[in-house]
Amino acid sequence: MEQILIIDRNAVYELDEECFQRKMEAQRKQQEERANAEENDKEDI
Repeated sequence: MEQILIIDRNAVYELDEECFQRKMEAQRKQQEERANAEENDKEDI
């Protein structure tokens, strides 16, 4: 993962906020996929 150093603290904060939101979105999708996979496993039984 590459890091970008920005001197402007506001820009750094915005970048962190954007990264944080993308990370949370990715985690939410991952949890949904995991839940769907578990449901599919139950249907197979």
